[in-house]
Amino acid sequence: MESAIEETTKKEICSKNALKLAFMPYFFVQANFPYTEVEGREFIRKNGNLTLSLYSPSGLPYGSIPRLVIAFIVTEAIRKKTRTIFLGQTLADFLSQLGLGRTGGKNGTITRLHKQLDSLFSCFISCSSVDQKSGGTVKSIANMLIADKAALWWEPRSLYDEKGNFRSYVILSESFFNAISKSPIPVNFSAILKLKQSPMAVDIYCWATYRMCYCHSRTFIPWEDLALQFGSIESNLRKFKFRFKKHLVSVQKISPDFKCDTSEPKGLVIFPSKTSIRKAE
Repeated sequence: MESAIEETTKKEICSKNALKLAFMPYFFVQANFPYTEVEGREFIRKNGNLTLSLYSPSGLPYGSIPRLVIAFIVTEAIRKKTRTIFLGQTLADFLSQLGLGRTGGKNGTITRLHKQLDSLFSCFISCSSVDQKSGGTVKSIANMLIADKAALWWEPRSLYDEKGNFRSYVILSESFFNAISKSPIPVNFSAILKLKQSPMAVDIYCWATYRMCYCHSRTFIPWEDLALQFGSIESNLRKFKFRFKKHLVSVQKISPDFKCDTSEPKGLVIFPSKTSIRKAE
């Protein structure tokens, strides 16, 4: 599985698509942040043997903005091989890179970005996997903060370097940097931007891209398993199936090579498909 992903990543990407190539951490492709604001400071998602736990004293990050930011900072970290990620000389510049306009007010992008970055960069992540063959014994655990330090636009005195240049930045924790550097999942950032109105659609796209890298035969996935991964706050399986299918239609418009069948009553069937990350001819 990893070899297929690594092969896709290492292949030469044509110049037109190179600008679109981004990376997501493997654990944020298999599970992710909540879609809407949730009560409390802890959130847990499961996908097969993987359990992803999130904790943030500033409130949990949710929605599309954390997903866009993660794609941006992980891509920068992988490409430049550095834990220090510069976010842009201006807030407007960073918002533009995330495909967001600059609007103020209670529900404006500036207010929402402020809240989500504060939550995201104080977020603690715990990933654990179990070995079902040994009766559910935990076989690996990774605990990490996303960032050791962040100097953002609303903290202007900390943003000037020794040359007097105005830079906003985040320093990723060493444990997070090591985790995202291990088998990052290549995705198309332009596709993510087109789907950003729906965080579930973004998650489905990244997951589908990941699955296309190693799906070699017809695969059946029960709706119950998908609900654990993508359901977030859904308690009704019928409602979840409706939402999932709706967003899957949007994903297939962006990534039409992803072949699947949603007519099976008990689950989703996926088939070997071409990856959405194009190789050079």
